[in-house]
Amino acid sequence: MTSSPRFGGHRVHGAGSAPADRRGPAVHLHRFRWLGPDAFSSATLYRCRCGEVRSGF
Repeated sequence: MTSSPRFGGHRVHGAGSAPADRRGPAVHLHRFRWLGPDAFSSATLYRCRCGEVRSGF
């Protein structure tokens, strides 16, 4: 896995069942959306479409 702090990190996944020369690796860039306030701190939570949750930026 490779991370990019500027874009919230990204993960490189395998090509699945297709040959690597046809599809190559799929790249997922996290797109965080507001989820709500964190009950345990003064931060705000953001959730990506893949399910990863991070505190406010």
